[in-house]
Amino acid sequence: MKTLDQPKSSMTLAELMKLAGKGSVVIRSARGKQFVFAAVDEAEVEARAFRNSAALMAFLDERSKEKATISLDEVRRSVLAGE
Repeated sequence: MKTLDQPKSSMTLAELMKLAGKGSVVIRSARGKQFVFAAVDEAEVEARAFRNSAALMAFLDERSKEKATISLDEVRRSVLAGE
């Protein structure tokens, strides 16, 4: 992780993105507040979106409460019968 002091650095956005591609970059403002600039994994972004979806979470919660099951023998009979 690299730390840059904002008032001292005149890095372009393209340079910052290239640097962040190698590892997270902490940018410190003149007042000492810190920010992280990092590459994002698309799978993680999607996972967060799914976790934050109230509708999807409610659907999954309902599905997890279902008690109905089908035995392996029933599946075999169904497949053999061509259903």
